Amino acid sequence: MFKKVIIGNCILIKGNCEEVMKELESNSINAVVSDPPYSDTSRKKSLYRIDSYDTAKEVNEFCIKNAYRETYKIVVAGYEGEHNNLEDYGYIKYSWKSNGGYRNISGSNDNKFKERLWASSSCNKNIENK
Repeated sequence: MFKKVIIGNCILIKGNCEEVMKELESNSINAVVSDPPYSDTSRKKSLYRIDSYDTAKEVNEFCIKNAYRETYKIVVAGYEGEHNNLEDYGYIKYSWKSNGGYRNISGSNDNKFKERLWASSSCNKNIENK
């Protein structure tokens, strides 16, 4: 089950990526953005409404499986080290600093420096030479 939201001329689909993609027309996907629950087992297990330490691993496997699909622009969020293996598949890692979210819930500001985004090579084609 998934939900569609229309934003301008874009359709945002919220749901399980692999289930949703089975329902879509071939070559109709422009981007896949995933922010799975952190796989850090030191965090509180009930942090997310639907929670699993395995989700990040499953998302990572999806990213590897689809790393070189030109029609998919994939971005996955996580903590430093969580998805570093994706760099072996052409993903570029970007650092950023969080101002909210888990950092506020955990009571620690240290997490804000661990936030990363990994973008597939198809996302980076137009910006590599800039």
